[in-house]
Amino acid sequence: MQEKRELQYLEYGFFDSLTSKWLLKKINRTKAEILEMLYSSSWLVCADRILQKDEIYCGDVLLLCEPMLNSLSDIPRDGWLKYILSGFAQQAVP
Repeated sequence: MQEKRELQYLEYGFFDSLTSKWLLKKINRTKAEILEMLYSSSWLVCADRILQKDEIYCGDVLLLCEPMLNSLSDIPRDGWLKYILSGFAQQAVP
């Protein structure tokens, strides 16, 4: 069953995106560290729940990713959602 899930995530490009060289360099982590987090059973179960829904909401994805984000960095003062949206806005309008 886990192999099937891993193939689904590979199809969606999750693992490639989350282990890209530029991201690993930016967060000062290795691919092995990130993959270890991604292969944890709790992450896979939560990701399965999200992918089985008809619509995917930012809040659901944030809940899934928040423990990983917290282990990679200090929690931003205004929270992860505002931090992420601010980053997207800066990328969209430099």
